[in-house]
Amino acid sequence: MTEITLDRAPVTEQDPDTEYPCSACGRPLTYGGAGRKPKRCTDRNGGDPECYGSRKSSGARTGRAASNDKLAQQATDVLVSLNEFVGTGAFFVGFIGTARAIAGANEDFGVRAYNALVMDPSLCKMILRGGMNSGRLALLLAYGMFAAKVAPIAVGEYRTAREGAVREDEAA
Repeated sequence: MTEITLDRAPVTEQDPDTEYPCSACGRPLTYGGAGRKPKRCTDRNGGDPECYGSRKSSGARTGRAASNDKLAQQATDVLVSLNEFVGTGAFFVGFIGTARAIAGANEDFGVRAYNALVMDPSLCKMILRGGMNSGRLALLLAYGMFAAKVAPIAVGEYRTAREGAVREDEAA
């Protein structure tokens, strides 16, 4: 009978020339016992050159390029939000044409800014450091837009109510 000890797991011997099938073509691949087990054909594991030679890039950006894309999108979102905030401020001050022009040009600005920022990740980081409070800015902007829609109606009702009160005082 074999004696099992609880302090050590049983060691299993593995043949260093164990073969694994390629996930793309099914051809058996060799594994020397070191590193990761092969999943697809390569020139190092005895794979089929037609299998690994025919692989095409998925077109997705990876690594540093994907990071630059993400940074550029985040920085662009901050700048677009800032433009919306400026447009809301212009509206409140009475520059309604300016506010409309900012709103109309903001989408095109976002596309152009993104294309420029993809090339400069350090500028993106600088914008994002300055825009750390962009959540607060976005909330402030949301309230500003809300107030811009409600304020004219409230002012009109207030004036109407005040005129009614003045008429009642004059009548009495």
